[in-house]
Amino acid sequence: MTLGVLLLLCLSGYLFLSVIPRHRANEAVDDYLAAQKVESNQIKTRISQKDWTQGGYYITIEFKDDTDLVYEYNYLNKRDTPYHIYLTAFKDGSSQGDNMEHPTLPGQYEE
Repeated sequence: MTLGVLLLLCLSGYLFLSVIPRHRANEAVDDYLAAQKVESNQIKTRISQKDWTQGGYYITIEFKDDTDLVYEYNYLNKRDTPYHIYLTAFKDGSSQGDNMEHPTLPGQYEE
């Protein structure tokens, strides 16, 4: 009986600490992409990573129509920005704010 309870607690912890937050982050990025008027067929690659320092997620996206830049959508549910997302684009490892095919939404840089 105690083994079953222990397994149930482990499964619940995994769901609440990993699966559900990752799902929320991906939904927030999907909503952000919709607000940017990006369609799913424009995405070349999409990779999700846990941000262990702040507790959010990094979703890295490469677009077919903007191959020079790698877009990093940083989700943190405590952040007061549109969709709790902070968007940064990188070119050859350096952040790039200009000439983005899919620019940030208004409100990201407002304090």
